[in-house]
Amino acid sequence: MGRETITVPAGTFETVKFQSNSIVDIISTFAGADAPINFRGTTITWYAPGVGYVKSVENGGFGGEAFSTTTELQSYSIP
Repeated sequence: MGRETITVPAGTFETVKFQSNSIVDIISTFAGADAPINFRGTTITWYAPGVGYVKSVENGGFGGEAFSTTTELQSYSIP
């Protein structure tokens, strides 16, 4: 999706931004009955060269319930 400067608790980074879309359909059998499980989602992820994974924002639906979650790098060290 391009390059972007972002700030997270670990600092400010020049990143490369990616988007991924997921579709998962599972049919599970429980006590003789089929139980469909569906996941639909979009994840935006930011990676910083030399650091790695910096942030992700995921939105979607799982089993008919909507969700949104954000994960951010808190700290890092490069040996």
